[in-house]
Amino acid sequence: MEGNEDSEAHTYERIYVNGYHGNPKQHSCSEDNPTCQLHLAALTSLKGEIIELNNRLHHVTSERDILEKQVNRLQADKLRLQQECEKRLEITAGRYEERITELHSVIAELRKKIERHQINVIREEDEYEDAAVQSNKSNDGGSRAANESQANSLDILGNELNTEISRVVTTLDDVIEVQPMKTPQETAEEGCNTEEALCDIDDSVEELAIQACKQIDAIDLEPPPSPPPRGLRPATFHPPPPPPPNEYPDPGYLQEVIFSLRQDAMVLQETVQRQEAELNMHRAAIGSLREERDKLRQRVHEMRTEQVSPQHLKTSPQGSRTSTPTKNYPPHTPTDRSQLSNQETFPVAKVAELKKLKTCSNERPVLGCELESGGLPNTKVAEHLVQNMQKGSNMQEIVQNLYSEGGQLTECKVQEFEIEFERLQSKIDSLKSQNDLLGLTLEESKSQSDRLSVLIGKYESNNTALQLGLNYSDQIIEAYDVVLSLTESELGLTLSNCRAAGLTQGLRNSPLSPDELNQLAQKSRNTRKTAENVARHLIQKLDRNFGVNPWEETSTHTASTSSSGCYSEDFSKAEEQKLREYIHQLKAERASIKSTVMELESLHADTAAITAETPRHAEACRLDLENAVLMQELMAMKEEKAELRAQNYLLEKEKNALELRLSGKESREQAYVIQIEHLKSEVEERSRLQEAEHQTSETSPLDDRKSHDLPEGSSQELYEALQRERKLKSRVQELVIALEKLSRNSEIRHQQSAEFVSDLKKANSALIAAFEKTKKKYQGKLKKLEFQIQALTERYEAQIHMLKQRLLVVENAGCIPPNETSL
Repeated sequence: MEGNEDSEAHTYERIYVNGYHGNPKQHSCSEDNPTCQLHLAALTSLKGEIIELNNRLHHVTSERDILEKQVNRLQADKLRLQQECEKRLEITAGRYEERITELHSVIAELRKKIERHQINVIREEDEYEDAAVQSNKSNDGGSRAANESQANSLDILGNELNTEISRVVTTLDDVIEVQPMKTPQETAEEGCNTEEALCDIDDSVEELAIQACKQIDAIDLEPPPSPPPRGLRPATFHPPPPPPPNEYPDPGYLQEVIFSLRQDAMVLQETVQRQEAELNMHRAAIGSLREERDKLRQRVHEMRTEQVSPQHLKTSPQGSRTSTPTKNYPPHTPTDRSQLSNQETFPVAKVAELKKLKTCSNERPVLGCELESGGLPNTKVAEHLVQNMQKGSNMQEIVQNLYSEGGQLTECKVQEFEIEFERLQSKIDSLKSQNDLLGLTLEESKSQSDRLSVLIGKYESNNTALQLGLNYSDQIIEAYDVVLSLTESELGLTLSNCRAAGLTQGLRNSPLSPDELNQLAQKSRNTRKTAENVARHLIQKLDRNFGVNPWEETSTHTASTSSSGCYSEDFSKAEEQKLREYIHQLKAERASIKSTVMELESLHADTAAITAETPRHAEACRLDLENAVLMQELMAMKEEKAELRAQNYLLEKEKNALELRLSGKESREQAYVIQIEHLKSEVEERSRLQEAEHQTSETSPLDDRKSHDLPEGSSQELYEALQRERKLKSRVQELVIALEKLSRNSEIRHQQSAEFVSDLKKANSALIAAFEKTKKKYQGKLKKLEFQIQALTERYEAQIHMLKQRLLVVENAGCIPPNETSL
């Protein structure tokens, strides 16, 4: 469209220039060409339609994308609901099939009982027929009437039971057949009421089955009366009297019925045997599963009691004080498997399968706006405030439960677990606070982005208004150029007329010859004609833009030009007046569009000035952000406190290790002192022995004195030997004690060194994690700074480019082009 406007402007300029240079044929050809006028009118009329169609196209494409997203989401929900409904229907159909199988088995058992009783009744009738030869007719008639009444009552009851059971089975079959016939839309609409309807049908079917079973139990299948003894039967054969008409069926028919019933009984027996085999297989599988369950429970119990790790501190063991009393089951062992199998055979209500427990995991933390608005509105605030105390009590309960289970826990190990638990908990709290702060920052960024999007929309509307105003300004400038050309051509024509009339008093130029005057007059008339033609084209264009029908005016203009050879002055004045009215109208349109331009704030305006209209919301957001920052700082301090406590614990362990080494050194020193004393005593003993030998070698007493002093010397030596033995035993005992101390200290030192190495490994891993965390943090900050620097450079480059363009525009506006109509 801009290219078309430029081409039209160039066309007008070319026509204008050709008119001044004296090319009237080309101009008249372009004026009289209707194809050019039609093209101009079509292009001008299609311009607005194309812009409107582009806007509508963008709007329709955006709506289509939104509708496609909604359709995809609805299709996904529909598929999910169909799958859920199909699963529910499959489960319900399987359950009803199981119920139908059970009812079929019950029906088969009832049929077996009824058939057995009917067979007994037939045999009793045969025996009564044999006994009727010997018994009296009165007794025979009475017993036969009793048997017939009992058989009729049993037949009636059996028929009623068969009808009742068949009604139950048909009800179940109808339910199963009707249920899959529903369309997916109906199942999606009735998804909420399916479970209630199934429960109602289930209850009604169960009630019908229970009533049928009660009716079966209510039947009093009394044993038939004992027939008379066969030994009293006479030797002669008396045929029985013929039965009355229509009282007994044909014996062949009875034989066929008995044969079919026996075949049915055999089929039912085979079915029962097969079901019993399957039942035994299932029982064996259940037994193996129970054994595996018992083994796994025993293993879990042993692991809970013997092995202690931080994972066991997260869940309380079996039989703890915090567990629910109703679910405190004793530990299962493989020996009581039979008792469990006997106890667990009670029926379970199938309605309980449809129940689901509701969780309370959708609780959110309390923010500052809630504390400001309502104080403590509910119990969640108090629970959030006492969360740390509750976690500490849980930790104490876990440690007490571990002690009560009999685990071999030392105070050092428990302290390690507590410190590690506190460190991890503080880290989790710090991460949660950081997450809250990031969430609030995200909300603030979202609100800022929404504000910027609204502001960008306002800027776009202002830009559109300014573009429209610029378009009107271009049209006004073009109209002023045409008016100026008309005025200049009129002045030139007046000047040529004055020169032709001889009025040259106020003119500076020298008088011209008649030929020059004729040429000047011809040139002035051509210039006037060209200016009037350009003015007519502009008026036609403005008529098309403002919705005026220019065809009548064009026809009148062509008729007038064909009739009159030259343009009248009044007609050109009317055209000029119409052009000036269009200029005033364009000015009014531009002023109305300019009034729609709004004074907008900057993109980097202060948020305080923006949120001044809603002080309460701004205050709540500020409190939330401050609360999140304070919570983050508090959690960071708690994390640092936990880290310092862990370091303090490591230093205490190192101190204990050093004290242990010092005690080992002291025990070794004591052993060395004992060894030195032992060596000193040995040296003294040897010196004393040497002195005694030296004294005995120097003295030589008499024989009688030797014999007299011999017992005293031997007793003295024996006493000294016993004394030396006592000293040696005491020294050996001291050495053994010192050796035990050394070995104990060495073991403790080895254990301490192993723990110290593990603590160093943990500290190293924690330092590595902290290093990675800090590295990621600073990398994120660096990327953010790079992005900000890039945005600033792009913005500054755009500003520099804009300033350069403005400078070029100012320079181009500074040089004024020469006037072509100046004489």
